[in-house]
Amino acid sequence: MIVVTSVALAVAAAGFAYRLLRGPDLANRIVGFDGLLSVLVIGILANAVRTDSEAMLPVVLVLSLLGFSGTALLGRFIEAGDDDR
Repeated sequence: MIVVTSVALAVAAAGFAYRLLRGPDLANRIVGFDGLLSVLVIGILANAVRTDSEAMLPVVLVLSLLGFSGTALLGRFIEAGDDDR
């Protein structure tokens, strides 16, 4: 089962990396970065389940909160930039 999860995460990471690198605008690059962060968090959680360890759960919590707040902040930045036009 871990092989299927790893393959699915690798495919998702490749798609988000493509969006991050080739996104035509800033909003698409933010979506790519947020997706890569989500894939990282899910990968850490999958490894924690596989090893039956709770040591990385605070790291997952911090990464999730930073990802959410960073995406919200950049969304506000993009929204404020649209008013100047």
